[in-house]
Amino acid sequence: MFIPSFVSDNRLLLEKDPHYIDNIRASTSGNEQLFEAWLYGNWDIFFGRFFDTFDPEVHKIDPEEILDGGQIPESWRIEGSLDYGEASPTSFGLWATSPEGLSVRIGEYYRSGLWVSEHAGNIASLIQNHPYTGGRMPARVWADPAIFHTRSAAGAGSMIRMVSDVFRSVGLHVVRSNNDRLSGWRFMKNLLAWKKDEKGDFERLPEIRYFGECEDFEREMLNAQYAGSDTNPKEDMDTSGEDHSLDETRYFCMGRVHGRVRSTPDF
Repeated sequence: MFIPSFVSDNRLLLEKDPHYIDNIRASTSGNEQLFEAWLYGNWDIFFGRFFDTFDPEVHKIDPEEILDGGQIPESWRIEGSLDYGEASPTSFGLWATSPEGLSVRIGEYYRSGLWVSEHAGNIASLIQNHPYTGGRMPARVWADPAIFHTRSAAGAGSMIRMVSDVFRSVGLHVVRSNNDRLSGWRFMKNLLAWKKDEKGDFERLPEIRYFGECEDFEREMLNAQYAGSDTNPKEDMDTSGEDHSLDETRYFCMGRVHGRVRSTPDF
């Protein structure tokens, strides 16, 4: 039997040194993961984790919580996100967004080693046979701008066609996404953010959630790390690991909320 002991159980220590916990926090220089490890003995985390607020227990949602008669409500917008790869995997996410602004990743595709036409056909089949949408096509698919300039692979069609043309040929309305990495990651983290009060009730719910079947998304979210090192950290994500699902999620996050055009400047 293992009975954990926490600093909160040591009343004598806290009475004699009421700033003990504050001193520990100060020693971590703002590193919340290190604080969790030192104060609570939580060694399930790893240092340098890029999406430190991502938690499957918070972000994973049971389909029954949003389905209406076994289907995504008609009032919800269906969209997609695409990161195309030839040698590397092609990743596609299918998203449903409520009128209130909650976006849920309801399905995904993740494969490598196929022609662009095979990827396009497989993704179209996933959409048409998805059990929760009745085959509704995405209003748009947010994609890497590179596919609008890169010619399709040999054997997949005419060499004057762009990769985007192949996806459009199966009914996918692919559109260019904003590919600003740092802004995209910041915006994505903001949509993933959540907060609980002292009683454990949510003060803020995340705006991005996912169904449990989206295992590639979950794996990449948990494994993503910061670029650089502890002594020379970078704001960007380390691209040496798998990031294809994360890239297309970033495209979706940058596109799901459209900017407002101001007729006059604010002073």
